Amino acid sequence: DYATVRERLTQLAALPLAERTEDRTVGMTMWLNLLAGQYDQVFAASSLTSRNHFEDAVLLYPHKHWLLALASERQGKPNLARTRWQEAEPLLRQRAAEAPGNTNRQFEHAITLARVGRGEEAQAIVAQIEPAWREDLTRGRPGLLAMFYASLGDAPRTVE
Repeated sequence: DYATVRERLTQLAALPLAERTEDRTVGMTMWLNLLAGQYDQVFAASSLTSRNHFEDAVLLYPHKHWLLALASERQGKPNLARTRWQEAEPLLRQRAAEAPGNTNRQFEHAITLARVGRGEEAQAIVAQIEPAWREDLTRGRPGLLAMFYASLGDAPRTVE
């Protein structure tokens, strides 16, 4: 409900600057502005942090470059969006390499690879993870599966 989104954005904007630069606040502000179609505000909020990843389990999109890429896509700027996805890829690759047993990080990297047109590489990563995930669809996994297949342009698999 967009009235609630707008109300929450007003509350976030009223916070002292020190609180507005915390990961949850920056990430939530970027996400809510994306939902509200206020793409310039997505970019403005991103400038409140130099971090590329938000350390907060609550956030659906924990990567700053993902939110910037999505805002660029919605603005009708596919080349800028692709650049944002390309900027995200080495960062997500590094995060995945730092925690090879963390399948969420592996999946996030696969989503980013799919977004930059490296679908085969992305599918190879997901093929190793997805069977076990399908047997244990805990919090967050259905969303990552949907994001991955949407990133590949595979609408039927997005809703499986």
